[in-house]
Amino acid sequence: MHLYIQIMGLQLPSYGLLIATGVVIANFVSYLILRKTKQDGNDFIILEAYGILGGFIGAKVLYLIVSRNQIDWNRITDITYANQLMLSGFVFYGGLIGGILFIFLAGKIHKIPALEYIRNFVFVIPFIHSFGRVGCFMAGCCYGKPYDGPFAVVFPENSYALPGVKLFPIQLVEAGGLMVIAILLIILRLRFHFVYTIEFYFIVYGLFRFILEYFRYDAIRGSWGAFTTSQWISLVFIVIGMIAVFRSKIRKGRDGNSALKRKTFICLCGVLLLVGITVIWHKAVNDKTIRNPDVILKHVIKDTQPESTEILRTTQTEKMEKTIEAEKVNVPELSAQREDTGHIKIRWADDLDGLVTGYFIERCDNRAEIHTWDLIDQVKIEEHVKGQLYEYTDALNSTDPQQYIYRIVPQFRDSDAYVAVKEPGVLCSNWKICIDPGHYAGKNDVPGPDSYGYAEGDFALPIALELKEKLEKEYGIAVCMTRDTGSISIGGYTDASLDSGHISLRGAYAAEQQCDLFVSIHTNANEDNANGAATYQQPISIDKPIIIANDRMLSSQTLCAVCNQIGKNLADVSYDMGISSHKDFAEITGNNVREWTISYNDSTDESGTVVCRHGDHGQYYGVLRGAEEAGVPGIIIEHGYHTVAEMRAAAQNSNLKSKWAEADAQGIASGLNFQKQNETDKR
Repeated sequence: MHLYIQIMGLQLPSYGLLIATGVVIANFVSYLILRKTKQDGNDFIILEAYGILGGFIGAKVLYLIVSRNQIDWNRITDITYANQLMLSGFVFYGGLIGGILFIFLAGKIHKIPALEYIRNFVFVIPFIHSFGRVGCFMAGCCYGKPYDGPFAVVFPENSYALPGVKLFPIQLVEAGGLMVIAILLIILRLRFHFVYTIEFYFIVYGLFRFILEYFRYDAIRGSWGAFTTSQWISLVFIVIGMIAVFRSKIRKGRDGNSALKRKTFICLCGVLLLVGITVIWHKAVNDKTIRNPDVILKHVIKDTQPESTEILRTTQTEKMEKTIEAEKVNVPELSAQREDTGHIKIRWADDLDGLVTGYFIERCDNRAEIHTWDLIDQVKIEEHVKGQLYEYTDALNSTDPQQYIYRIVPQFRDSDAYVAVKEPGVLCSNWKICIDPGHYAGKNDVPGPDSYGYAEGDFALPIALELKEKLEKEYGIAVCMTRDTGSISIGGYTDASLDSGHISLRGAYAAEQQCDLFVSIHTNANEDNANGAATYQQPISIDKPIIIANDRMLSSQTLCAVCNQIGKNLADVSYDMGISSHKDFAEITGNNVREWTISYNDSTDESGTVVCRHGDHGQYYGVLRGAEEAGVPGIIIEHGYHTVAEMRAAAQNSNLKSKWAEADAQGIASGLNFQKQNETDKR
């Protein structure tokens, strides 16, 4: 409960002081054992020095591995940041593995029988580890789950644990168990001359740690699949210990005591059975005295209800309940913004008038089939300033498309008097798209009495504006636009002067804005008097969506899926709206993309598809060439043919623009495997 301890006017870190105390006492006990076993004290010191060095290296390496998602690797070359990273954070199992390996290395280098020393002094590991866990308790790290039962502990605000919340005293439980293991190892070795001390430690501590992991709740918990990193390592140590014992026991001539073999076999089977029972128990019990991680802090957050107060029900046992009447408080409004493909920044203002000591930051993977909230960090408030703006940057573990919901949970000073209204959270992704409404106002207008006042440059803009709104609000995708009015100006060139000689600047603009995708919105046309009909009186059988992609777009299977889904959606919409005679769309994989031709463009009764078009300078279309040269995947979406009168009529008289915008948005999101927030399960 105290980060520092005052001794003779000196302020010493409690964790380091306890570790040092454990080392001193362990070495004193080891000295007594050395006198009894007549082993060389110098050899012991050499092995211990190597073990400490290997332990430090191993503990740090495994910490970096399990916390890789929380480390800002872009700052790793910053000396100050790197120094802080090296001085904080260690994982015990990494230290154990590294220490053992270095001890055997020392034995090989200095011709010392390392295995015999380890068998005699393996007790040192759990002995010092026990003191270390008490140090963890003093500092508040490695803390347990929210817990209402006996011996629950509440940490102060200056600790690493969740302040003001009753938690399971996991550190003290592990410290006690480790000391018992250490004492047993000493007794077994010295009094009974037990040979398998290392194997005993591997099996017993592996099982003990495997179980304890279910009661841990600190934020950085590396995991692979169903188990945490430490649980996987525990299973490996259990198996290694069992194999070592079996190999020794059943080796011919080593031990003729068949009864001892049977007892050993029964004990080891019991270990496996206990592990299995523990796993089943943890899966079956979701909300008893020790609560599921998805249920965060009974006094902190509850489901929203219309009343101004609510009755909070908490379970200590299945037969005991208590009710607390608490005032509901609205959580500060949260915003989230993509900084780049590797970082998302969230912001909020503290307007709770000093009621809170800090905030938990949680996120939910909106793409996952099962939606759960993960605690990723916490922000502590040292001094309350009303309206103070807080920011937190989430460093993502990949630049692949990711989509999360974020929320903050207040930590109230008086958790019995106040609870927070549960908010749905804010949706944000790590992708940004540049939308380019094709041409400019009045461009490619249709002549004649049945033109319906149509101009491609006019109709592209409202499609693009609706697409922007849908991507941002429904999918959390950041969007920028080359224009949001009838006119466009980039690089000092405007409208006709831009498109006539500098149109590639449209695609290059996507790179300037750090976008991941360039999308240009258009409607199509055909050659004059194609199919034996007047240029602007084409049959609806010519109408089909065509997606023109640059090479960078086609090199990604994910982005090919985006193209396919947009095309399929548009084909369905146009057919349902009666402006196309067919709804098929030929999907591509990236390897079977056809080159655009006039004959295909003007063909009738043929499916839409994804195409490419190259010219003397690479990409034929300037907008795609600009994006390609700037390193951005890009597409032109030819939604339909404005040379078809039925399409022009639908553009004027129906909600065609909204239908097409929805088709584009859903296609982009589906290809990226993004979902709408309101489509996910209620958490």
